[in-house]
Amino acid sequence: MVHAIVLGVAPYMARSTFLPRLDSKRRAPVTPRETYDALLPELQEVARLLETRIATALDRVGDPYLVRARIDEPRIKTFESIEAKARRKGAPLDKALFEIGDLVGVRVVCHNLQDVRRVTDLLEQDLSSQSIDVARTDSTHHPTPAGYRAIHLEARIPLNRKEQVVEVGCEIQLRSLMQDSWARISREDLYGLEAEVPKSLRKKMRKLSDALSDLDELADEIRTDLAMPRKLVGSPEAEVPSMEGLALIYRSTFGQEPPDYVLQWVVRELSGREIRLDALHAFMSNEKLRKKLGSAHQKSGGPSPGPEQMFRWLVRAQVRGAHAALETASKEARRKIGKM
Repeated sequence: MVHAIVLGVAPYMARSTFLPRLDSKRRAPVTPRETYDALLPELQEVARLLETRIATALDRVGDPYLVRARIDEPRIKTFESIEAKARRKGAPLDKALFEIGDLVGVRVVCHNLQDVRRVTDLLEQDLSSQSIDVARTDSTHHPTPAGYRAIHLEARIPLNRKEQVVEVGCEIQLRSLMQDSWARISREDLYGLEAEVPKSLRKKMRKLSDALSDLDELADEIRTDLAMPRKLVGSPEAEVPSMEGLALIYRSTFGQEPPDYVLQWVVRELSGREIRLDALHAFMSNEKLRKKLGSAHQKSGGPSPGPEQMFRWLVRAQVRGAHAALETASKEARRKIGKM
């Protein structure tokens, strides 16, 4: 199962109609507390829509091995927490309601670090496609002094209020199982109290974080080894890889959108083959093979290959072997010269 929530949902709402307007007949709130209470139903709707959007994006990948994650229950920051944060920063409470970056929060817990990276790329691209600015903060390899590790995506979601549109600060936390374990163990003792915790305890929590980080790396290696096929054989019952899953691999590898014809070619190449997409994704980082493929193409008279060519050749290498991929790279160069 890809994640804990399976939803059949309507398409994402447009930016200007993300949420319904507040009831115009409602008495205008006076105090920050009244403003918060009036906002709460709308904030809960923002949380629901954000959770639904994440679930839909995960569903579209369509491969249980490429992305393995669960969505925890969304949360709305309490008024008391907002008040305390505003007081620490010396900010006016009425402004803090709309300036705070994590008024609405959703946590996604992934099996491995590679899942965390893929889900982050997937959600960042998904929100950006809706003209929503997304900021990424990655503390995976640079944790806080206490040892907290995760990737955070922050976005400001538009909310219609009477005759104006305000933006609600939303945060998506992405953690591996190991990172989530550390966070749950440490939360009661350390959350918001780092400066007051004895130095000896902070050192122990950091040591625990480092140990779990090492286990995360080891778990990633084991998963990659298990995913790699020992022998590729044809199978008429093999599932057709999803276009969204292949597109996610392409974007993650080359940092750009894949052309449809490339994805269609790859689907045909993988048709009837037992291959996991997480193995294919790991195979894309084979720098030694990539250099050989580029060299074979150029020695046969071709230019430096683009990402579309390299993606196809790497897929062929995993399906049919490196020799077949090198031969394809050379043939394509010679064929192009013949047409000139």
